[in-house]
Amino acid sequence: MSHHVQNNRNKGQQMEATTGLMLIVWLLGLVLVVAWIILPFALIGTKPLLRELLAQAKETNARLKAAQEGRKP
Repeated sequence: MSHHVQNNRNKGQQMEATTGLMLIVWLLGLVLVVAWIILPFALIGTKPLLRELLAQAKETNARLKAAQEGRKP
């Protein structure tokens, strides 16, 4: 093989590797953009659930306190 053909083959392999790497970076960027857009809506959706959990925790604490006071001599 001539030196010129071998250089072209190496350049082709480098182009394939660069193209593959750029595709991976592009896909990762796309995933990050989609997550960046969706995340605020996901957090807003959890607010009512967190409020409900907080109310239940307060009720549980009140019941535990009442039960504890009932046992004291």
